Amino acid sequence: MRRVFYVFSAFNIISFLALGVVLNYLAHSYMLQTVDDKVVRDLEILATITQGAIAHSDYERIEEQVWLWGEKDSNIIAISVTLDDDSPIVEFARETRTSDILHHEQTVASFTGRNITCKILYDLAEHNSDTLRFAGIFFAFSACLVVGFISSLWMLLQRLAISPLQQEISRRIQVEEALRFERNKVVNILDSMEDGVYIVNRDYDIEYVNPVLREEFGEVEGRKCYDYFHDRQEVCPWCKNPEIFAGKTVRWERYSAKNRKTYDLIDTPLRNPEGCVISKLEIFRDISELKRTEAELEKHQKHLEALVQEQTATLEEKVAELERMNDVFVGREFRIKELRDKINAFEEDL
Repeated sequence: MRRVFYVFSAFNIISFLALGVVLNYLAHSYMLQTVDDKVVRDLEILATITQGAIAHSDYERIEEQVWLWGEKDSNIIAISVTLDDDSPIVEFARETRTSDILHHEQTVASFTGRNITCKILYDLAEHNSDTLRFAGIFFAFSACLVVGFISSLWMLLQRLAISPLQQEISRRIQVEEALRFERNKVVNILDSMEDGVYIVNRDYDIEYVNPVLREEFGEVEGRKCYDYFHDRQEVCPWCKNPEIFAGKTVRWERYSAKNRKTYDLIDTPLRNPEGCVISKLEIFRDISELKRTEAELEKHQKHLEALVQEQTATLEEKVAELERMNDVFVGREFRIKELRDKINAFEEDL
């Protein structure tokens, strides 16, 4: 994979360099042709002006035009106008050290039949400087493109060349991040609950306590659950952990002597993805007020039952008294009836 990367990178660099050379050559040729066309146009204009001036023997006009032209264009090194191959009648020249000079001359016939030769020497140093500047910008831009492209290619090859172990590590990291996200959601839910919640492991180490329990029992500070909740130095005899870690869910009540409150407790196991119980979650619901209400109701109920029993006993006594008095009256009636019967029988005998 590395060999492919190196070969492709070398090919990419060579391709950009070749493209840069070609573009630089084309740019140089285009700019040189542009300068050449300009000089040719200038010669034509100069020849036309010279023809008219020589026809009127106005050499001062030619000299003025030549010097004005030379001073206006800083790239012009020299301008000369010659009649019939003699010494120049007008000449302009400036000092220069450049070795790259464009030479152009044009010969035309004057209206009087004499030959006029116009010559211009043009300095290409500025043109070459522009060409080099273009080449520099292009190669800098190309270098940035090459570096960016090679870096992207390297990252792509690195991704494609990840080993199975690295893939497994990446997968585990993603799973851990997902679990951490889910855990944070659960913690936020537990933190917002009005009931107390805590999580403890097999070794009685507290893994989580929500704000409700922290407000009641304080900060955990590394204490075991039996020390944190009950100020004990050993496991509580009533602890439900064995049942919970066996997979059961238990609901029970417990009075806390530490804060003098009664709680309705729900203990449930927490399992890992493999299904093994790793921790216990316990929910504390404060039922102290409910218990006090139940105690008051029970007290009133017992008082009412005592009153009912007392009234029942009184009624039973009165009923017994009434039954006794009824028996007395009924017995007397029977005796009176017997006496009447005896009297009637005695009267009949008489």
